[in-house]
Amino acid sequence: MKETLKQLLGISTEDTAKDILLQFAIDDAESVILNYCNLSTVPDGLKTTWVKMALDLYRNENLGSVET
Repeated sequence: MKETLKQLLGISTEDTAKDILLQFAIDDAESVILNYCNLSTVPDGLKTTWVKMALDLYRNENLGSVET
């Protein structure tokens, strides 16, 4: 899933910091889905939604940026 997010975001280089932030977004979106739907695993039918949620989280929360 991380590679899909990288492609959608146009990230082509290996960047450990971005990889960590992408994984955080993936894990957070998974947690939201599992808790909201009261599931133990994300079903195949929600995989696209999971990617979209992680993508939105990464973009909208400005992960990795520092505000002063």
